[in-house]
Amino acid sequence: MTHNPFSASRISAGQLAFRYPPDLAPDQLLKKFSDQGNWGTLIGPHGVGKTTLALDLARRVSFYRLQIYLVTIRRRSIKRWTDRFFNRVEVNLEHCSARSNRSLRFYTFGEHLSWNAWQEFLQSSNQEGQELWIVDGIERLSFYRRNRLVTFLKNRGAWGIVTLHSTMWLRIPKLCELQPNPENILDLVDEILKDHPVSFSRNEIAEVLRQASGNPRDMFDRLYDLYESRQRRGQ
Repeated sequence: MTHNPFSASRISAGQLAFRYPPDLAPDQLLKKFSDQGNWGTLIGPHGVGKTTLALDLARRVSFYRLQIYLVTIRRRSIKRWTDRFFNRVEVNLEHCSARSNRSLRFYTFGEHLSWNAWQEFLQSSNQEGQELWIVDGIERLSFYRRNRLVTFLKNRGAWGIVTLHSTMWLRIPKLCELQPNPENILDLVDEILKDHPVSFSRNEIAEVLRQASGNPRDMFDRLYDLYESRQRRGQ
């Protein structure tokens, strides 16, 4: 039995290439990011690829030899930053310059982590060389914590990309706003299923997306179950 291509480890942020819509050129975004002082927000609903886009942009500025931090804010309690999930991984260089020679570090924190714990974590992180911080779900932090976090990082010269589900007051200019693109989503599923024994017609995928109310993340959850069911039946 083959591995399910819709498992979280295969479709999580950074595992798939971001599919740029026709009106969104990466060079244009990178220039805007630079013009904004190397800070920007990515806005859009769940599952549209905000974090994947942020990682793609980070990989495209690889000549800066960045130390990249991806911090995800979750709705759960983590009392100390040392209790966080931490893992250093190899960066997939398939879609970026082979000159890249930096590490990517993943962290997950609860939304109620105290500011003292945030400071302890930030001060303990590597401050050698240029840093790029990607903060996923920053709106889950309180007004006080999110603005102190941004101020702290800016004061030490870090670059930053933050993701939001909707526009909110934050001292970071907008980089772009993403919306689900059904055709892109259907093409992405075709790519994921390439060389796999179980297949879905585009009409079937479109129907699953409709049932998921256009939410790609929910669609992938449904396709995971459908794939398992069809694989068991031996299709």
